[in-house]
Amino acid sequence: MPLSLDTHIFGSKGPRKITILLYNVEKPIHPLKENETIIEEWRAGRATDLIEIKNKTPVYNEESKIYSLALLENHAIQPSHKNFQLVITNGDHEEDIVMQFGRIDDNNFALDYRYPLTAMQAFAIALSSFHNRFRT
Repeated sequence: MPLSLDTHIFGSKGPRKITILLYNVEKPIHPLKENETIIEEWRAGRATDLIEIKNKTPVYNEESKIYSLALLENHAIQPSHKNFQLVITNGDHEEDIVMQFGRIDDNNFALDYRYPLTAMQAFAIALSSFHNRFRT
């Protein structure tokens, strides 16, 4: 499961851009050639057996001075730069939310996910939102 955490979308303090590539189990997987990577295949447009999942871009709220998402109402989510939603874009430009991660309070977060993600994949993606927290 290649995970790409690009630079922040709106500058160094804004939300990150996340792209996840999963193998589509409904399509045959073509073998990679020697010295070829999944990300190179995807960037070249040859990775038709992959599902691309991206984070939904948050909107900056001038009143509260934070980026925010309209998170699903399953939990009392607090504003946080760690909150994100992952979507798959369909051919008709509709977005299917396949995962959301949000802060409930200082020490608790909510993680909701569905197919095509597994519990292990969703948990690993959620943990990636903490990657800068422990750097010195």
